[in-house]
Amino acid sequence: MLPSPNPAASIATAFLHGAILGLAAYGTHDITNLATLRNWPLAMSLVDVTWGTLLTALTAAGQYLAVRFFG
Repeated sequence: MLPSPNPAASIATAFLHGAILGLAAYGTHDITNLATLRNWPLAMSLVDVTWGTLLTALTAAGQYLAVRFFG
């Protein structure tokens, strides 16, 4: 992710955009697994999508803080 060109952007915006990216990436992966792998558990996909969404959101927020602190 690149720093936001909008100087008024907030950490909440970074968190939200990271969550959307994580949901799209992990959702695509897990939906593909559900469609193509026999006996792939739905519970595993739900946990993985939740984890990926949160992890990507926290990473984006951390990157926002790093850019504000060092940049």
